[in-house]
Amino acid sequence: MRRWAGLLLLLALGSVLLITVTTFDPRSATTAATAPTPSPGPADPFARPVILEADAYGALLLDTASSQVVGVDAAGVVRWRDRLFADRMYVSCLAHCPDAVASGSFDEDAPPPPVIWRTGVRRTVDPPAAAVVLWADSPAEALVVRSTAGRGVLEIRNPRRTSVYPVQGVNPRFFLAPDRSRALVLTTGALPTVRTLDRTRIGWTISPALATSATGACIGPAGTPAVLYDSTTASLLEAPDTTPRPLPLQHVGRCRTGTDRVLAQRFTQDSSSGARTTTRLLDSSGRLLWMRTDPGIHPAYLDPATGRVLLLTDTEMILAAPDGSVLDRAAGVVDAQFVNRGCLLALHRDLHTTRRCLTTANR
Repeated sequence: MRRWAGLLLLLALGSVLLITVTTFDPRSATTAATAPTPSPGPADPFARPVILEADAYGALLLDTASSQVVGVDAAGVVRWRDRLFADRMYVSCLAHCPDAVASGSFDEDAPPPPVIWRTGVRRTVDPPAAAVVLWADSPAEALVVRSTAGRGVLEIRNPRRTSVYPVQGVNPRFFLAPDRSRALVLTTGALPTVRTLDRTRIGWTISPALATSATGACIGPAGTPAVLYDSTTASLLEAPDTTPRPLPLQHVGRCRTGTDRVLAQRFTQDSSSGARTTTRLLDSSGRLLWMRTDPGIHPAYLDPATGRVLLLTDTEMILAAPDGSVLDRAAGVVDAQFVNRGCLLALHRDLHTTRRCLTTANR
């Protein structure tokens, strides 16, 4: 596997979870009447560039042709390229893209490699340390997992102080809300737990640990629930101190949540059908609103503010309304992400980016 392939897996699942390969169920190809028509066409998921993260100020792109992470500004102008960023498992923007941090993972056989920071035109590398940066606005304000004497701790850093919390379990996994205001930290092992983090005016707060069997999750902005899932079950966590409510989902590989919507994806592969992505949109009660299956492995995105769904296929980008009707589509787009309400960043195979916003005519 290519050295930057871990970044693609991280992007596809929103965490360091690997894709669960299961036998494809032909029944999952059935779509609701309002679902956008599936798009055929083979593609190598390692051959196209992808958006690692984007906001109104810029984006981080993975250039698979050169094995580099590329930082671009809002106009699409390349500000930096870094091959070592592509060696790291966690790559994310700081307060504004394309300022960024690249960090390793405790999943690796060796200790995590040094953390790399990109701020403006500066590039700095931290001294070697058993630490993984899960999130950061700057080097002084960050969420960092450290291993000390064989035990993990979560450091919540801000310019005023650093708070330290023990990490129960092993293999911490981080899931961030699209607006960077909330997050979940999952651990596995003998004491698997989930903790909810909320970002307030004075910094991050953290909930008590909740026992869970989940291996993956997603969380939305304030006022939206979280979803926890493992290889066979999924549940809705409406508040950190409540009991998760079961959802009628299995084999979830990735999800996104809104105020009253849950977007869930299943990634499968077999010898006859190849790689396939099944995307489902449910309401908060678990009722299926629509479903579609497409060739290839493609993450989808849910806009929490509008309930719109951004779908990528092997041949095009589709923007769907909450009822599944198509609002916009574009051929030749290999990846896209929402960057603010009603607007998205589209990436083309040549690393050219365009920003698209819905107009009154196509609402």
